[in-house]
Amino acid sequence: LHVAMAHLNFNSVLKQFNVTCKQLPTCDTCLQAKTTRQPLPYYNSLVGTAKHPGDITHVDIAGPFKPGMGGELHVISFIDDLTRKGMSFFLKVKGNLRPVFDRFVQQVAVYRTVPKVAIKPGSIFHSDNALITKQLEEFCATLQVSQTSTPPYTPQLNPVPENYFNVILGKVRAMLFHAQLPAEFWVLAWKFAEYIIIIIIFISFK
Repeated sequence: LHVAMAHLNFNSVLKQFNVTCKQLPTCDTCLQAKTTRQPLPYYNSLVGTAKHPGDITHVDIAGPFKPGMGGELHVISFIDDLTRKGMSFFLKVKGNLRPVFDRFVQQVAVYRTVPKVAIKPGSIFHSDNALITKQLEEFCATLQVSQTSTPPYTPQLNPVPENYFNVILGKVRAMLFHAQLPAEFWVLAWKFAEYIIIIIIFISFK
């Protein structure tokens, strides 16, 4: 079950299936794939302040990675501040991100999940300084939403997507190591890991 659920931590697996275990096993693949540096501190005052899903969305881009099967090099993720539900889009080039933001707003509006996330007037997109562009400022203005950012080279001020990337990438590496698949399968592994996280969030909010 641990492997089938994208190497989800053992406590969560036991909780989801309502079983007990006297001694948790050790997954050598997870030890190899998920070893990280010390976690980033939560300096950002916006973190955890959302009252409703969709009030604050944390955004960041990761990459470049090794080219995916479709030539993807980067991934941009949108993470809801309240639910921590994430939605990712894969990019061959970073370029103009306005179409990606537009796709996110459209897809999250029809996404059938619990709790429902909705981007509405007054919502906030929080990202690092690199995502503050004229195109995105115009896009946010049309939706009557705000865009806030961190100073350059301060990822610790945008901890939600940083930690989200660490969680997803740990699962991606674990799945690829376990299945002995080449790195170009990272996009498929990312999508499955994100799907598993959404299921866990759905169950926790039922």
